[in-house]
Amino acid sequence: GAEDIKDHPFFKGIKWQLVRNQTPPIIPKLKHPLDTTYFQVVTDVSHREVEDESEINVEDLNEDHPFRKFIPIDKSARDDQDRKTLEEKKKEKDKKENSSNTIITTS
Repeated sequence: GAEDIKDHPFFKGIKWQLVRNQTPPIIPKLKHPLDTTYFQVVTDVSHREVEDESEINVEDLNEDHPFRKFIPIDKSARDDQDRKTLEEKKKEKDKKENSSNTIITTS
């Protein structure tokens, strides 16, 4: 829990009881409420917005990117299969409807 984090060597020397009373090492002076000048500019391609998923090349992602080991899928193949499945279901439904509408006459 929290005690494990406080006991980590990184935080050695921190007086947790007094931390709320200390002056922070940096007090940002913001130009406006959405000012981000104190943050590093990120130009990593793995975080950019893409219109088409086919634009993403898994090879370009950083080693630590959570989706690096995902295998890209061929979306068009999936869409074709979905289309074929829907067509087959429609044909089956039509066939059932037609067979129930058939009038059998005996002479």
